[in-house]
Amino acid sequence: MAFDEGELVLVVPNGLQKERIEGRYLGLVQDAIDATSAHDLSVRVEIDTNWSTENPPEIKLPAADLGLATPAPSPAGRDEKFTFEHFVIGPSNRFAHAAALSVAETPAASYNPLFVHGDSGLGKTHLLRGIAHYVASHYPTYRVRYVSTETFLNEFVEAIRTNALPKFKRRYRDIDVLLIDDIQFMEGKDGLQEEFFHTFN
Repeated sequence: MAFDEGELVLVVPNGLQKERIEGRYLGLVQDAIDATSAHDLSVRVEIDTNWSTENPPEIKLPAADLGLATPAPSPAGRDEKFTFEHFVIGPSNRFAHAAALSVAETPAASYNPLFVHGDSGLGKTHLLRGIAHYVASHYPTYRVRYVSTETFLNEFVEAIRTNALPKFKRRYRDIDVLLIDDIQFMEGKDGLQEEFFHTFN
């Protein structure tokens, strides 16, 4: 991988890899870059005929060089201020609170999946983290993961870059309760939506 004057160049060892990336993943990579980059970058795939699989070069390309946003740390969902007890219920979020509490009390039994939509500041993130906190506290054997869409996207891009998609898919499929915040940022990113769908189906 290299960065060349507004272009991200993915280097592959052969035409088959090039064809596969261009056919299946190029749109996803471009969507991920568009969603996380402060710059207008395009993506190109090149074949390197001198590719060595024995000692591949280590590429250190800091996120700042590409203008990529650094993903926020993924909260564990155990922050005491983000519990159902600390949630302020009002007319605009009463139903969302009840649905989130139902999901937390009986994971995978009701509202699966649960999609919470609303204006900023009405408590969507608080509810998601409240679910994570409740499930982790009451079902200690359950694997719970709260992640932002940006983190999901960055992990997906990294999995493509390091040829680790099966590991990425396993990581998410092996979770009992997955909570993805700000999923609206996948809107308009058809490639990412398709991979998201295939990861869980």
